[in-house]
Amino acid sequence: MQHSRNGKCPQLLLAATTLLLASGVAGAANAACALTYGALTSTLPNLGNVVSATVGETVFRVAPQTGAITIPSGNGGRTSSGDSIVSMTISTANHAHCQDVIIDGTVTATGSTNRAKNMRNFNISVAGNITLNSQSGTGATRTFQLKMPKDKSGTLYVGMDFPIKGDNEGGATGLATSSYTISLNAVNGNDISRSGQGRATVRRSLRMVKTSDLSFGKIVRPSTGSSLVVLNSFNGARTLSGSGVGIETPAPSRAAYTITGEAAQIVSITVPPSVSMTGPGPALTVNLTAFRPPPQNELEDQGDGTGSYTFYVGGSFTATSTTPTGTYSGVFNVSVSYN
Repeated sequence: MQHSRNGKCPQLLLAATTLLLASGVAGAANAACALTYGALTSTLPNLGNVVSATVGETVFRVAPQTGAITIPSGNGGRTSSGDSIVSMTISTANHAHCQDVIIDGTVTATGSTNRAKNMRNFNISVAGNITLNSQSGTGATRTFQLKMPKDKSGTLYVGMDFPIKGDNEGGATGLATSSYTISLNAVNGNDISRSGQGRATVRRSLRMVKTSDLSFGKIVRPSTGSSLVVLNSFNGARTLSGSGVGIETPAPSRAAYTITGEAAQIVSITVPPSVSMTGPGPALTVNLTAFRPPPQNELEDQGDGTGSYTFYVGGSFTATSTTPTGTYSGVFNVSVSYN
């Protein structure tokens, strides 16, 4: 009782109370927010079928939210579509510790195979109850920061540049992959790291070389009536009906084209139905025909992964006894693409 009156014990009790209070504050600061991270589809983006450029890379740019694919540089292209939206959902718990959670993130390119190159220039976008505080960095790594309120969810989207090598850069055709990793580190929350692998089926560029022109040679117009002048696309033979006459020299020739590209692929060949030849008189309309040897439109394997196919174009026109003499010529365009 004497000690209590001198005031020392109350001071000790007060100190003990202060320590207990400090301990309670520290426990609240260390509480964690539970976040739920959705799945990341591991095979996206998928560019589908693409064609390399003859020289140099082609960059396929994937927009983060829409998955729209554009080509900002290079001469390659796409011949089919593919699913290309890279996304992940994030949800926070209904807890006071989850209010205004800060999440630091990185997305990093981790490697590539065959004709794919490492992804670069990642681009972050968000939807729902996520705020994108910042993002920075070009090349192989992009850093970003997100903020979320409690008991909410949103979606994280990732876009990128997906480069494909040109023919001159080497690399096997077929399936090409480019990998990346997304890491999310929540302040006072749980962290995750997820990996994905973009894909494309790559084919060599198509090339077409004209090895001979369509030439009807020299003819003598019919003395009366008309003559149908035919240049056979199958064998290159020239025939004339009526009284028209074909001169042997210069020799007539069917047009010939050789296509090279990816072995065993089927291509679409477009030849216009007709061409107009102009000269000293009214224009002559030439009806065009094409001969596609079997196996039709298929690039035959040359033993090194490349394929080749040759086709021919002939035609016919009508000359009359009044067709003005002289030289007639015209131009038509032939195109080819992968199916």
